[in-house]
Amino acid sequence: MLILFALLVASLQLEDIFQMETATDPQISPDGSRIVYVRQFADIMTDRRYSNLWIIQFDGTGHRPLTTGKFRDTAPRWSPDGSQLVFTSDREGGTQLWRRWMDTGQMAKLTNATEALGTAAWSPDG
Repeated sequence: MLILFALLVASLQLEDIFQMETATDPQISPDGSRIVYVRQFADIMTDRRYSNLWIIQFDGTGHRPLTTGKFRDTAPRWSPDGSQLVFTSDREGGTQLWRRWMDTGQMAKLTNATEALGTAAWSPDG
């Protein structure tokens, strides 16, 4: 086992870190049919890490991005009826709270905070 690990480490190159992506913060929709998660990636040109929101059907089909670009989109949370998501993003500079309507894909910035935001939560009635 130790030899296998040594071979793996020996074959990694410094720039390989920019090819690695991670999936974090999975959120199951209220009806259990979809999962939204944060997909993190790195950009070799800016030497920065970014993240977008991705969605997949519970059965593994329909895997696609909900947000794109070199932003830090994080902490998605479903509305109680599953029709919307709120998430944090730095897409207009500082980190703000955003809403995405799942049927149209339209997004709107909800806050103009000057202080750090915590993770959002929906009230039971939406």
